[in-house]
Amino acid sequence: MELFNRLELNSIFPLKDIIISLAAFVGMFLGIYNFWKERDKEKVKLRVIPKSVQQKVVDPLGNIIGCITSENEFKDNSPQALFAIEVVNISRFTVIINDIGFLVSGTKQRMSIPIPLLYNQERFPTKLEPRETVTFYVYLQSILSSQNVRNIYCAFAKTSCDYIERGKTEALRQLIQYVRN
Repeated sequence: MELFNRLELNSIFPLKDIIISLAAFVGMFLGIYNFWKERDKEKVKLRVIPKSVQQKVVDPLGNIIGCITSENEFKDNSPQALFAIEVVNISRFTVIINDIGFLVSGTKQRMSIPIPLLYNQERFPTKLEPRETVTFYVYLQSILSSQNVRNIYCAFAKTSCDYIERGKTEALRQLIQYVRN
């Protein structure tokens, strides 16, 4: 009888050890996951979307009140053609965009747009609240007149804390192809 009780206790102890080890592992995993999520909340997160302006929307007085854009198709349809860079703040806090433009491949140079066109009474540098979007416009001719336009590889947006986010779209790829042809 005593031998039977010893066998029964020995079979229970490994089960208890397995359950404790499993609980400790789950607790450790959740601790690491929570640490990672908290740290992730403090990071700047932007989405940069270069777009081709397909058509300008004007009011009866002839003022531009908006633009129809495409990130999938580049269109150069007039001497006053525009190109757009849309920036979305995905962070959980406010950021200030103080530089936008294009990055040049093979160098650390940036092709900045010093005074982009903005609508809706917005100013540059631009303050973006969480989940807010702003679109910066530039005349296509000013992009094409740059010496580095053949080496552009992506658009960028830079915040006041020196964080740079990059973005590429089919419209930007087609613009680069248009310049090279």
